Amino acid sequence: MRRMDYYFTYRTRFGVGAVIGDDFGIKYHLLPETDTVKLFNRIRESALGVLQVDETLKSALEAYFNGSRVNIKADLNLSGYSEFTKEVYARTAEISYAHRATYSQIAVLAGSPKGQRAVGNALNKNRFPVFIPCHRVIKADGRCGGWGGKPGWKERLLKLETS
Repeated sequence: MRRMDYYFTYRTRFGVGAVIGDDFGIKYHLLPETDTVKLFNRIRESALGVLQVDETLKSALEAYFNGSRVNIKADLNLSGYSEFTKEVYARTAEISYAHRATYSQIAVLAGSPKGQRAVGNALNKNRFPVFIPCHRVIKADGRCGGWGGKPGWKERLLKLETS
């Protein structure tokens, strides 16, 4: 039996975002775009299915991006990720709203005390920004560190959570 993909969009002050999933959970979270044509082209590349709105999740994402303090939880489809990456994501998901952890701290928690670069590589492949809050993982010296998504979003999300 073939899995059915689904998607839904949500509106924020930053533009329109989207969630794409299947029977096993969310596959991608596309951060808000002001260019909706670009967003829908990305949806078409990733989702073969139908519009299926999860109103609770949609409301939570809209609230988060509009400045409300919410913890967003959902089932994620982590197929294709290594066990180490899944562990990094699990530890990263434990970082509370507006808090930070360093790459080194996540490496220790994930069972690889000298694996801060591996943590950075794993987080760089994160298809679930905000659900797996990789923006909350920073360098030991307090600087932001890398970001695999659209430029400026890591700083934007950190600022959103502290304002």
